[in-house]
Amino acid sequence: MFRSSSSPSSYHNPIRLRRAFGEERQAKRVYERFSCDLRVAVWSYDARTRVGVGRLRNLSMGGAFLECVMGLEKGALYHFQIARGNIPIVVAGHVARVIRVGSIRSNQYGISFTLGAKQQNLLKAIIDPMRARAAKPAVDDEKVKWYWGM
Repeated sequence: MFRSSSSPSSYHNPIRLRRAFGEERQAKRVYERFSCDLRVAVWSYDARTRVGVGRLRNLSMGGAFLECVMGLEKGALYHFQIARGNIPIVVAGHVARVIRVGSIRSNQYGISFTLGAKQQNLLKAIIDPMRARAAKPAVDDEKVKWYWGM
C-alpha cells in the first residue's frame, strides 16, 4: 500500500531526471549545431537514384536535422548534396534517428555524417560563417560601466 522509506522512488531516480531535462541527449553530441535553412538533395548510397529533396534545419560537423517529404529508412546510408552557391557539397551519412514520420508538412530525421578529410573541409566552409553569425559581439566597456553606474 505505502512505499517504505528505504525503497528508492522513481521520481528521484537521477537517470530519469536527466532524461526529463534532456541532458542525456545533449551529452551524446560532440559538435555544436547551428540553425540553418539549406536545400539538400538526397541520393541513394550508390548515387544512381535521387530519392528526393529536403531542407537542413540545423547542421554540425557530425550530422544534421533534415526535413523532407520522402520516407527514409533508419540506419540506411545516403548521399546528401548540400546546395551552397554554385558548388554543391556531397557528404555521406546514415539516418541515425527518425523523429517524426507521416506529418502533413514533412518527415524529420537526424542524420549522422561519415566524412573524409576533403568533405570535412568543405563542410567546415559552410559551418564557419554560421559559427561567426552565432557568436555574440563583445559588450563595450562603456556600456558595462553605464549599466553598473560606474
